[in-house]
Amino acid sequence: MFIKILNDQNEEIGCISREYVVPMGLRHQIGRVIIYSRNNQSVLLQQRSLNKSTMPGAWDTSSSGHVDAHEDAFEGAIRELKEEIGVYASGLELQYVGEYSTYEKLDDGVLNRQTVIYALLIDDPAEISFTVDPIELETIDWIEISKIDDLGDKVTKGAKQALSIFSDWIKG
Repeated sequence: MFIKILNDQNEEIGCISREYVVPMGLRHQIGRVIIYSRNNQSVLLQQRSLNKSTMPGAWDTSSSGHVDAHEDAFEGAIRELKEEIGVYASGLELQYVGEYSTYEKLDDGVLNRQTVIYALLIDDPAEISFTVDPIELETIDWIEISKIDDLGDKVTKGAKQALSIFSDWIKG
């Protein structure tokens, strides 16, 4: 899979095979979706598969993933939502929330990325059916937004950042 590479101004400058991005410290893009239930003030979180090489078993936003070379962040976020939890969201349903940058040195390279966050707002969890990809995820669960901090370090750093931005956004 080829993913797009960005410069420091988040402009696309090319693409490369995903396997080289972290070892080379190349800036790339992630699309995240947070599904929020207005009625119970909960977000849908996914628990990453225990077989994942990075952050196995950690909780993450409803969906997230690399933006492919031929996509923009919005298209990548919609694709990841469908791939990971079986939800199709049209462009009218997803709302732009915000973005943030990550630069973190790892044992095998550098995590250098721009993350774009979108929200899918629903009234009740029963409005949507889900299909969990067992290769990607262990499970999904609705967590009250006020109780996310109770999960502590079981939540990925990226999800914590995205959920913080989302919390401010949803409060208006």
